[in-house]
Amino acid sequence: MQQQFRYLAVLDFEATCDDSVKLSPQEIIEFPTVVIDTAQPLFPVVKEFHSYVKPTFHPTLTPFCTSLTGIQQETVDRAPVFKVVWDQFLQFLDENNLTESNTLFVTCGHWDLLKMLPAQLSTLRITHTPKVLQQWCNIKIASQARNFTGLPDLLNHFGLDMVGRHHSGIDDSRNIAAAARKFLEQGHLFLPTPAENRKSVKPKISNAPQSNGAEKQSQNTNKPRPPKQQQPPQAPSKKNQPRAPPPPPPDIGPLVDIGANLAHTPFTRDSLPQILSKARTAANVRHILITGTSVKGSREAISLCRDFNVLWEKEPEMYPRLWCTVGVHPHDSGRALKEAGGLATVAASETDLNIPIQERATRVIKILEVLIQDNRDLVVAVGECGLDFDRNFSTREDQLTLFEAQARLSRKLKMPLFLHERSAHAEFMDVFKSVNQDASNSDAALFGVLHCYTGETEEHLQKCLDMGLSIGITGWVTDEREGRGGGLAAIAHKIPLDRLLIETDAPFLLPRNIKPAPKVCEPALVGHVAVKLAELYGVEAAVVAAASTRNAQELFGLQ
Repeated sequence: MQQQFRYLAVLDFEATCDDSVKLSPQEIIEFPTVVIDTAQPLFPVVKEFHSYVKPTFHPTLTPFCTSLTGIQQETVDRAPVFKVVWDQFLQFLDENNLTESNTLFVTCGHWDLLKMLPAQLSTLRITHTPKVLQQWCNIKIASQARNFTGLPDLLNHFGLDMVGRHHSGIDDSRNIAAAARKFLEQGHLFLPTPAENRKSVKPKISNAPQSNGAEKQSQNTNKPRPPKQQQPPQAPSKKNQPRAPPPPPPDIGPLVDIGANLAHTPFTRDSLPQILSKARTAANVRHILITGTSVKGSREAISLCRDFNVLWEKEPEMYPRLWCTVGVHPHDSGRALKEAGGLATVAASETDLNIPIQERATRVIKILEVLIQDNRDLVVAVGECGLDFDRNFSTREDQLTLFEAQARLSRKLKMPLFLHERSAHAEFMDVFKSVNQDASNSDAALFGVLHCYTGETEEHLQKCLDMGLSIGITGWVTDEREGRGGGLAAIAHKIPLDRLLIETDAPFLLPRNIKPAPKVCEPALVGHVAVKLAELYGVEAAVVAAASTRNAQELFGLQ
């Protein structure tokens, strides 16, 4: 059965609690989400979000809370506060294009999204809740055959074992997802639980003895109730109807997508031949750069280039040529440095922790350099690297250390940098200045592209241009929503055409000037970025396409 929602996002919070005192306010301490793709065979889990949360009103967990959830005090002590996790979660939704039109949240009860999340947001005076979180399916009452008393009952119904620990948020989410997949296998259609069924869910009366007062209250009257009238099925709302296919990409000349995350879900090795063929034949994309964002991700980018360039070699008119970057994203800096020190887990020994950070950075750089030197026919830039003090997924020290080390590697190899910068412009420039001070001539100075540029002021843009950088523009420039791409759109025409590059950052940042909108951003859509930029420059789209393609070929040495 075709589902009305492409994705099911299973969510199960854990919160502060006690067995003897009611905590006020109650606070979320674990925030997990497990995403199922209902359109793929076997309904796989394609994405997960998970973070512990540091409580601020009741920072010390009660013994009951730790005993129930398994969450330790030191775990929440080192976790980010809710506002940070909330911003990360919103980014997760945005980057994976999880919206109210294609995603239905699934919970085991109404508490998570009816009570806990609204209460948490209200306490912190966060006023905006995405529409995708304002409707959900309570899996306990999703079946027409019976209601379930809880997760153990649900799993038992399908003959599933409880995997992990009950009342661990991420384990419960995965177990609920396993049950949801069983429902899907049986052809169950997941729909939002109607609002009238959210306030109080009464268990069906059976011959089994009642176990608590709450259940007895469901039988507190002897008056016979009239049978419910059968309601005719309602037509699904327009927003949940399957989307019409998007229009073909514009024919504006040869294109280069300088940044695509083809190793990222929802792309797979099985789907890539079609994705690549569409980019070349429908949109005239001649070259695609696959972004390396970690040691593991860089290896996978190289592997994809090796494997799928065979298609280009055989049929260059049917497939684009693939290239890649090799580097460590600021988000992954902390993990890369820990792994380089032999620190696979937080529970590493003190001896390992005392390995100097510069020594660990040197180890990371040696790995990256070998990957680059052994694959110079494919690797065209060092990165994605830089600084991100907005999200701070890695410490500032870790980010700065690895960014400077990768900048020095790019200068040593005379290769361009593929750069990332968020809320760290002053420190970003300081690293550039520090590394360039060692340059003996202008040819040895740092150069590259500031990928996925989102700046909003001419001053910021000019400083980036003065550093000698090219500017990479994505579908962000088409996003007219408040707080999104409007600031960039206002200054984009100030980018000299000989410094302009275009990219999709697929599968993220879907261009919003496509009507009807496709579900996933992919390289075939890069031309829509050029169309929007042409509108801002006041020129034909072919002019932007030609300039950006020429710039990419020159900067990265594409042939």
